[in-house]
Amino acid sequence: MPLYLNNDTQDLKHYYRDLFVDKSGALKVFNQILETREHFVCVSKPHCFGKTHMAALINAYYSKGSNTKAFFDDLEISKDKNYLKHLNKHNVLWLNIYSEIFANSGRLELKDIVHFITHRILKELEEKYHISFTSQTLSDALKTLYYQKGERFIIIIDDFDVPYRKFGNQEKDLKEYMLFLDSLINTKDASLFTELVYLTGVLPMKKVSAKPLPNLREYTQLHSYELTPYYGFTLDEAKKAKDEGLFSKASVDERLVIKNQLDKIKSEIDKT
Repeated sequence: MPLYLNNDTQDLKHYYRDLFVDKSGALKVFNQILETREHFVCVSKPHCFGKTHMAALINAYYSKGSNTKAFFDDLEISKDKNYLKHLNKHNVLWLNIYSEIFANSGRLELKDIVHFITHRILKELEEKYHISFTSQTLSDALKTLYYQKGERFIIIIDDFDVPYRKFGNQEKDLKEYMLFLDSLINTKDASLFTELVYLTGVLPMKKVSAKPLPNLREYTQLHSYELTPYYGFTLDEAKKAKDEGLFSKASVDERLVIKNQLDKIKSEIDKT
């Protein structure tokens, strides 16, 4: 099974068990963004606000490697007029930068990250498309696939800002890492070989990028615009979870994960 390209998706309701909340309405927004000039999205919010959960939904919905119609048929996205047009119809590359670093017990250094990720993805692409790439950069490989085979990609880069938070004093290597990101979100070719790029982090991209990113849509904690209801729990969702007893069903680990964002909401509900 591929690790990055069109990775098959588990049943997310089973994965989240009793704590699953339907946030698939955000996919309607991404369907509108898809293939527009400004299809580069960065969502920056504190930990435990559902950024990775949304990455999983994006992969499950768009990826050709998944068969998730039965899963999404009962969710909000199924009411969208473009629901079936995009369901499991796209190539998806999913990178989790945090996992790449800490899967090796934190031994993967910043200078190795770009090479490590690129090498593994190129191997998957070569096996999938029966091609040998002359260049060893990911952007060049995707450009080759676009021009030779007409292939385009949705790219998910989860926790893109971890290198800035873990290796903040390694300026030279951070510049190389930013060039890697830049090649996927801020070039003319990237607009061609990508259909959607979804980045997540705690830090906004504008805090770490040294150059303007005119095509990037930034969604922050203070300015989430049309995506606001789809990250964290709304008051109505938290009240429903309380009424259904979902807080008491959560495991200890699950309670710790959601504690920071739910404590204040639960106190508001208790007053009603």
